[in-house]
Amino acid sequence: MEDFWKEAFPVGTEWDQYDKVYEIEWDFSNLDEAFDEGGALHNKRVYLFGCTEPQLVHWKGKDKVVHVPAVVAVLSPFAPSDKLGIKSVQMETEMIVPMREMKMDWIPYIPDDSRGTSLRRYRSDIFTLKCIQR
Repeated sequence: MEDFWKEAFPVGTEWDQYDKVYEIEWDFSNLDEAFDEGGALHNKRVYLFGCTEPQLVHWKGKDKVVHVPAVVAVLSPFAPSDKLGIKSVQMETEMIVPMREMKMDWIPYIPDDSRGTSLRRYRSDIFTLKCIQR
């Protein structure tokens, strides 16, 4: 499940910064290990989503903004809410919208070696938040 963390959509990350999240080879081996036999997430129903925290770092003599990713794992027999709260410093109030309106949904994770399998025949207890709208 190498690069498994990349499957989880980074909520709140600006689209023009999205690719910058993947410029660094981040180590999420702890997430892989959690899904291995004996790990905290093994054989559990899990919903994954990502987020990023921009950090200003001094690198090779220059200041650079690095988007540090994090992955959130929600253990639940039921999917998390299908509503999103949208809030920014430019908005006075929070807006609540259905995920479908933002072209987002919880999608079953299918490992690379099973990608040819029909979704109807493949059973997954791991779901990742996906977004197909920019």
